[in-house]
Amino acid sequence: MTQQITYDGLLSLMKEKYTEITGVKPEDSGDIEIRMKLFAGELYSLYCRIAGLENRIFPDTAVGIDLERHGAQRGIYRKTASTASGKIEFIIDEAAEFDIVIPEKTVCAIAAEDICQYVTTQEAVLSAGETKVTVPAEATIEGRDGNCAAEKITVMITPPVGIDRIINPEPFTGGGNSESDEALRKRIMESWSSISNGSNASTYTEIALTFEDVLKAKTVPINRGAGTVDVIVVAKDGKYTMELQLAISEKLKKFCPAGINLYVKEAETYDVSLSLLIKVKENFDEENVTEICRERLQDFFADLEIGGEVRLCDLGKILLEVEGVENYRFLNPESDITPPADCEVILKELTISGRFE
Repeated sequence: MTQQITYDGLLSLMKEKYTEITGVKPEDSGDIEIRMKLFAGELYSLYCRIAGLENRIFPDTAVGIDLERHGAQRGIYRKTASTASGKIEFIIDEAAEFDIVIPEKTVCAIAAEDICQYVTTQEAVLSAGETKVTVPAEATIEGRDGNCAAEKITVMITPPVGIDRIINPEPFTGGGNSESDEALRKRIMESWSSISNGSNASTYTEIALTFEDVLKAKTVPINRGAGTVDVIVVAKDGKYTMELQLAISEKLKKFCPAGINLYVKEAETYDVSLSLLIKVKENFDEENVTEICRERLQDFFADLEIGGEVRLCDLGKILLEVEGVENYRFLNPESDITPPADCEVILKELTISGRFE
């Protein structure tokens, strides 16, 4: 409804109409006015329900469960949160004369950080004569808070006997929050703008995304030449398996026209390091503003589609939308980044400094 309706407005209209018809103004607190107030209350309640229904029946205004229902009609479902994973090196200063067992579920953490811990996902052995062993691990919580940069995990909560120190040689990645309403809405609206016809790129992408373990998907036609179609996927929790690949392939082949060479593969990673300066306005807490900027930029990269271009103007817009940011300057990269079409951009390193001159 375009006209804004209020309870007082309804009551005023009723009084005006009554006076117009009868020539008598309703008395304050009289029987007629009391009846009008009750009726106006019911009308306003009905209006609110109709207004709420208007928002719920359209995908561009629906939220929460109502938005999910719109998505279900298009075979699109909200992506659940994923867990970050990576590897931790267990190190001793001098080679031991015997094997050292690293138990499964050994707990590690980042110094002075209590939000998330990291546990090994399998038992490992540091063999006699060796000084280190690398063990796969994952965050104890779902979401982006589990992601961390390289060389940040240095604390052993449950230290194995004989181990001197630990480090994660590479970043922990793959942690993602549950898909937001805006991200889900974007996918739903895009499905309407590009209707799946059984053989176009939208068909393959939508089918791949129906798998719970698929976080992102993209279809690249003629990637290997004429008559070829590549479906690129990013697996949830970074756990891409042959079983997942075969399952997607089998389902896609049912929709693939004869003569088309279809191939499903995991997206390659394209590491990006971002370094910048920000100028914080007076009377704003620099540390707090910097942390907000960090979170917004991390969200941008986490939501970036496979092969998505990283434009500095888009990053600058994100920074200037943060309350308290007066100006910014990128140190690295110096220009936009255009990754290969089959690559997922990973923010490997992010450095933000407030020393703006």
